[in-house]
Amino acid sequence: NLSNQGGFPMTCIDNEILTGDIVEAYATGKFNHVNMMFGSVTEDCTLFSSLKPLPDEDPMMPCVEMSADTLKKKIQISMTKHMAEECEKVYAVPENKANVIDVAKTLMSDSTNYSYYDAMKAKESHDDENKNYIYHFTHVIPDTEIAMKVNGAFHSGDMGYWFNIFSNTYPRNWSEDDYKLGHRMSSYLTNFVKTGNPNGMDVDGELLP
Repeated sequence: NLSNQGGFPMTCIDNEILTGDIVEAYATGKFNHVNMMFGSVTEDCTLFSSLKPLPDEDPMMPCVEMSADTLKKKIQISMTKHMAEECEKVYAVPENKANVIDVAKTLMSDSTNYSYYDAMKAKESHDDENKNYIYHFTHVIPDTEIAMKVNGAFHSGDMGYWFNIFSNTYPRNWSEDDYKLGHRMSSYLTNFVKTGNPNGMDVDGELLP
């Protein structure tokens, strides 16, 4: 039922542990006042779209193709008339291009990242003592050439890097760049767990960028 209303079902409100969604919590100040670190992966936008689905679409299915006409319709039903007009100016859709998923992804990715920034500002309006940190993961996980082109930096693909674990259960050609990124990201994570701040030194005592 939640997915049929548009978007991906996220918060399970049970009126005991969770009495409202995250937007409401940040708007009213009803949340734990602690440091926060949150963010997204580039291809999250194909699953958690800020654009409403059309009546004949399955919002649970990742989107890999989109016509210019479909994108325009989705923009028009997802925004006010003025916002839709401005959006179409900024994210210009080539009329003669069969698949404009790249334009749609840029729009949806920007919207996703802005939603995190917007949530951060709402949180800060009720809690200016604790810090907030945002990340955006764009690294394409090693796979076949076709899979890398289609999947890109896919949802949950960042997990192995946060925990610095590179499994060969599914064969991937891990490179030195992957290992270095895992070393860096796991350092950010452990720093945040220990101090509430992801920045600082890595596990070897080197300054993180």
